[in-house]
Amino acid sequence: MHIAHEFATLAVLDLRGRVLASERVPHPGGGPEKVLAGAAVRLREFRQRHRARIPVGLGVACGGWVDPDAGVIVEHSSLGWYDVPAGAVLAELSGLPTRVDGHARALASAEAMFGAARGCGSLAQLFVGNVVDAAIVSGGRLHRGPGSAAGTVAHLPLGAPGTRCACGRSGCFEADTAERAVTARAGRESIVDVVGAAGAGDPVALDVLLARARTIGRAAALLFDVVNPEVLVVAEPGVAELPACLAAVRAEVSARSRGRVEAATRVLPTSFPGRDLLGVAAGAVQLDALYADPHALAGRLAG
Repeated sequence: MHIAHEFATLAVLDLRGRVLASERVPHPGGGPEKVLAGAAVRLREFRQRHRARIPVGLGVACGGWVDPDAGVIVEHSSLGWYDVPAGAVLAELSGLPTRVDGHARALASAEAMFGAARGCGSLAQLFVGNVVDAAIVSGGRLHRGPGSAAGTVAHLPLGAPGTRCACGRSGCFEADTAERAVTARAGRESIVDVVGAAGAGDPVALDVLLARARTIGRAAALLFDVVNPEVLVVAEPGVAELPACLAAVRAEVSARSRGRVEAATRVLPTSFPGRDLLGVAAGAVQLDALYADPHALAGRLAG
């Protein structure tokens, strides 16, 4: 289950991280308790349709600050959620072993297990949607920091100075690049519509996505200077679908990353583009733990 700003994505994955089936569930009105309860009901129906498969467990991914040890969504600013015990709630409602983590960290794990970063010892992952997050892998291990707060890049001062942020400041990375802001500038209903219009030659849509890509490139350049990863993977629809947007990110990295012109060639689009991206993130939360301890699978199946 991936929890986004307006909907949850339910998906069933195989042990190689491939999405076999998925569906989107719009959030009902109300707070986190109502959203999680509604998603759990739809999850039970979803499992009934796929009951031939034995579930290993439930992986839950979302943006913002997530503490996987506590199973708590500490802060999700776009949803207005704070200290939500999503792991415990969904474990009780679903009856499945449940793990919760941030989607940038989950996607970094997926890239390392199944994607372009397989075999790399270091990796930086940027996720740009309605929330903006980063994850860092060093020495083959995810860096989480105290309280799993590492990767908070949403309020880096990288955006347009006139763009106001809910935090009270201006020019924050997330406020400038959030899907809500991008779709409003392009005059479209969704980010999928913006990317489709840009691909069809709409100059306004393309300009909006290129501006977003350049802001992402400024963040990528900072990460290269601070972390110097072997690869940096960007999960953003324009970068995934439009060569011009990937080129814009790489150009910013070349221009801004000190002494590392070659770093631009190490910027890669996500290995999981399109609708499968969010399902892969959620599934990777469980698969990462399973690959770390494969013997746990036998115990779960026996139980």
